[in-house]
Amino acid sequence: MARLKRRAPKLHKQVEHLFRALEKTPDLGYPLEGEWEGCFAVHVGDDRYRVIWEIQPPIDDYTGRAGDQVTPVVVLRVGPKTDGQHRTIYEQPRPEQP
Repeated sequence: MARLKRRAPKLHKQVEHLFRALEKTPDLGYPLEGEWEGCFAVHVGDDRYRVIWEIQPPIDDYTGRAGDQVTPVVVLRVGPKTDGQHRTIYEQPRPEQP
């Protein structure tokens, strides 16, 4: 994200806005299939970039009231739609989660 902020500040703001929207609705975007099953994606930056994330199981919200839960979201990729070899971001391997 730091590199994105330096190279494309306008795009960085779009991605930050998306992250704030994910706090309210983690299932924004469109669901992915195949290796990316269970993930969601959106197009940003005039359709030149992709943001891919995975919704985690709900956990107890220790800052809220008793019984409140939050749904964590793990951002897996933020990058150009294609790389220098014309492979899409979806053709890159899915990062492993701990």
